[in-house]
Amino acid sequence: MKRFLLTPFLLVFIFGCNNPNKTIQQRKIDCADASAGVISYNDFFKKYKIGIFDDKREDYTDNELLKEFCEFYIFQ
Repeated sequence: MKRFLLTPFLLVFIFGCNNPNKTIQQRKIDCADASAGVISYNDFFKKYKIGIFDDKREDYTDNELLKEFCEFYIFQ
């Protein structure tokens, strides 16, 4: 009988700890690291393929481009 009582709590705990937004959290962390200078702008842009398929790297400064990319993820 105790198993039937504990099963719903166990399932909620298991599935509640699973976070589907790991990529968003990782991008927030990477944005903070790039802003703080922990990782370089070039490494950040390579990781997220910013400016590879277009000429945004030529039109914007690195700081402006980082700000535009990270504004989307900071407010989520």
